[in-house]
Amino acid sequence: MDLRLDDIEATLERYIDGSGAESSLEIFPAEDSHRELTIAAPSREVGGLLQQLFNSTWNPEDTNQATEIYNKIFVLTDVENTQKINFLQTIGRGLLRKYLDLGSTVDLEVAISAFRYALYHTTTEYSNLPVILPRLGTCLLSRFQFSGLTSDINEAIDCLQAAVDLTHEDDPCLPENLCALCKSLSERFKVTKDSADMYRAVREQRRAIHLLSCESPNFPMFMTRLGACLIEEFAITNDIETINEAIAIHRNAVNMALQHHLFLPHFICSLSWSLLHRFYNTKKIQDINEAIEVLQNSISLTSEDNSILPYLLDNLGVSFYARFEFRRDAKDLEYAISVRRRALDTTPPMDSTYSSRLSNLAQCYYRRFDAFKELKDLEKCITIQRQLLSLTSLPTANLKILTTMGSCMIERFRVLGNIIDLEESLNIRQKALELMTPNSPDYLMSLVGVADSLIKLFHETKEDNYVRRAHELLKDLRPPSEIIEPIKNLYDFDYVFELLPLMIWLKDTDSLLPHEILKNIIELVKTVVTLAISLGRNDKALMWLEQGRSVVLNQIYIVKLTIQHLLPINQGLAVKFIDLAESLRSGRLKTNGEDLTGQDHYIVKHWRGIIEEIRCFPKLENFMKSIEYEEIKTYVPCNGTVIILHIDGNGCNSLVLKKEYKSSIDSMEVFNIPLSQISYSKALTLKAKLESWKVQNLRGEEQDDSGRSGRLAYNESTLIGGMEVILEELWELIVDPILKALGLKPMENPTDHLWWCPTGPLSFLPIHAAGKYHSDAPLGSILSDYVVSSYITTLISQANTPGMPLIPNTEKEVKNIKNILNESEIDILTLEGETATVEAVSQAISTHSWVHFACHGTQNSSNPLNSAFHVHDGLLTISKIIQVDIQEADFAFLSACETSSVNKEFPDEALHISAAMLNAGYKSVVGSMWSISDACAPDISKELYKCLLEPVNGKCELDSSKAAWALQQSTKKYRNNWKGEGDHAMSWNWVPFVHFGL
Repeated sequence: MDLRLDDIEATLERYIDGSGAESSLEIFPAEDSHRELTIAAPSREVGGLLQQLFNSTWNPEDTNQATEIYNKIFVLTDVENTQKINFLQTIGRGLLRKYLDLGSTVDLEVAISAFRYALYHTTTEYSNLPVILPRLGTCLLSRFQFSGLTSDINEAIDCLQAAVDLTHEDDPCLPENLCALCKSLSERFKVTKDSADMYRAVREQRRAIHLLSCESPNFPMFMTRLGACLIEEFAITNDIETINEAIAIHRNAVNMALQHHLFLPHFICSLSWSLLHRFYNTKKIQDINEAIEVLQNSISLTSEDNSILPYLLDNLGVSFYARFEFRRDAKDLEYAISVRRRALDTTPPMDSTYSSRLSNLAQCYYRRFDAFKELKDLEKCITIQRQLLSLTSLPTANLKILTTMGSCMIERFRVLGNIIDLEESLNIRQKALELMTPNSPDYLMSLVGVADSLIKLFHETKEDNYVRRAHELLKDLRPPSEIIEPIKNLYDFDYVFELLPLMIWLKDTDSLLPHEILKNIIELVKTVVTLAISLGRNDKALMWLEQGRSVVLNQIYIVKLTIQHLLPINQGLAVKFIDLAESLRSGRLKTNGEDLTGQDHYIVKHWRGIIEEIRCFPKLENFMKSIEYEEIKTYVPCNGTVIILHIDGNGCNSLVLKKEYKSSIDSMEVFNIPLSQISYSKALTLKAKLESWKVQNLRGEEQDDSGRSGRLAYNESTLIGGMEVILEELWELIVDPILKALGLKPMENPTDHLWWCPTGPLSFLPIHAAGKYHSDAPLGSILSDYVVSSYITTLISQANTPGMPLIPNTEKEVKNIKNILNESEIDILTLEGETATVEAVSQAISTHSWVHFACHGTQNSSNPLNSAFHVHDGLLTISKIIQVDIQEADFAFLSACETSSVNKEFPDEALHISAAMLNAGYKSVVGSMWSISDACAPDISKELYKCLLEPVNGKCELDSSKAAWALQQSTKKYRNNWKGEGDHAMSWNWVPFVHFGL
């Protein structure tokens, strides 16, 4: 290599020394800031040596000498136009290759300038134009990938499209140009989220494959590119056939590439990625298992020095992490950490992917801390975040790291109680805020984060300065006309809660659930509620709890109500509001032709303007306003008690609203029952015990096909002391103190009704089943001896859904219910087998006030709004149910698994199917907190419907107001049938059944 460089340099010196008059030639456009460079004609000797140099493998040690040679080339003169263009192409091509090998952006800039000069001085008749254009397009795409400048990607696409247009159909270069165009369109889609780019990319890649011979060694690579585009299209359409095609294409690419071992690991990476995406949608464990298997096999055949190895390990880490989220098996998280460590170890620290892999490892440690609360995992996460800060100077990267670190310091404060961590969280969040302007996309949420730290510090120190600073920080969020004064040292944060919908919609996200925003919102809600309780303002605590829960579903519901109520009054304004909501949700907002995306300050004003317009109409005066305390009291049922369990690192409190019979609303006040025996860490321990019990006593789909979704059948050989202990602890720590404070007495058939509204980790626990269940326990040892319990948030059978395990007893369940209802002469509609399609079920529930689902049900933790019932031809999701116009919705029995299962990350959001049914208009819903037994469901449902039938004028009528009582009676009967079998899993089958609704 040194000899070749020396030869080139010596040859150049000869030509420079022997040249006559030099002619200057500007190779950069006039608007380019680069210096003017001159170039003269090298001989074929120089050209040949350069060609050899560019075709060899670059050695980083040769970089400086090679750069000197390029500079000398630029001072050569006397070149004819065609020779100049050829020579510049050689330089550009060589520098592009050098950039791809060594990553020097200076080389890429010179390559772009060289290609641009060649392009600008080439006529359309010149035959090499279709060659220059794609090379310039490739350079611009490479620069876009590190610069993020939309002008680069737009120009790259223009160049590549021009190259395609100038290339004949039978030209062998056309497929390559089409593939490059597809790649550029895909890259632009990632930034703009314009679906037209992705659809165009798929179309162009299909054309490229059609033109390419299947015997071509590039065919598998072209197939893989198409599969990658289809994965992106699937993210837009959620069409299962699209991801199925992507998987089939990737399988073909893997099979075709078996003889091309060099490319096989790349294709396996792509196959695993497509399987992972289908798993996220369908939750079929077979997909994630296959992804893990093919990756492990490929890794075993890949050498340590192969550049693809870190990518294989990275994908394997993602797959193990995803399976952990589904199965909650700690071993999967251990594997994820192990392979991500190895991926990091095989990545050079200067590699562009090093930081992202380091961040992935930090994510695993944080998740393990979140799951098992071991401080060492949190410490490792914090250490990695500090390391990441030292590796990057990019403001956007630092902003993300600082945001994560701020949350980590809050978590460490919760564990250790060291106020230094709280102070550091404030400093870190303030640094993050300083990196933004009021127009930054996350500016509002960063304000909320800093305010959260300030209010926490006030709570710890009682120094008024902290809460004043929080109030001052958030003052710009208030309407200009609103003046807010402190009330009993408590500043009113109502204005922040009114902006929650806007904060949810402001984030550009591929998911319907913007995770980081919700985390910040939930943290702020908990902080200000705790503050209000500590200052004796239970009314404000209640208001803010109501405003800060179920934010996502509430916003969907608001849009639906807007359509129903505002559309008939003012169609233009209704469309204006809906367009605003949808454009915010998609991440693109324009008003009067001006793009406001990311400009939070102006968006807030625009938002408020539309809201104020809507409030001018009758019955819409309070549209999207914070709900007032007096209004909340009107929702409490007569002679009923609502208990909101608020828990955070400062302790647990139960806010109680009790409405006595014939008492006035004015006389009812919320009061607090402190629960000193239950702490946040204790609640997490109980949650972990319950998860452990479920793992031990519920078998997976691969072991048994008789359950109602992936993990439902009970392991009858396991002893069950764990559940009895959990229910007894719930009784002693939470329920018994509340019952005593309320003065309730036990009775054989209690009539008092109590509605539970748990928050945080308490949302996962079966509070309704609390009690001491040992055989000699007297009356008054269990909650159901005192009250009927509920929670606050057509007849359809689908026993055999294609692709899902058979549920044998749904047919028995449906038959039992049909017999009961037929005897009472109640009309029913039954949809079974092929008749139970998404469309048919949606239509049926829109025209029937009662509905009973006996089918598969799954909770989608990554996108909760895609949690669904499995019917014959697909998924009936939460998002689809909410959109159905149900005229007289009354009662829903959801005899499917996980229909009331709380989202692991956001328990206060109530993102489950039961909540969606309430949101859709059903007054009363029976669901399941976790997987239900197929043997138990028919017995529970049969007894429940018997209890619901009440004679009216000699005729039996279904009465949904008795649903909670009917469920309690049916579970009691089932429980009594298993008395004496306390060591048997079946004796606890009734526990997951719960009632929602007032």
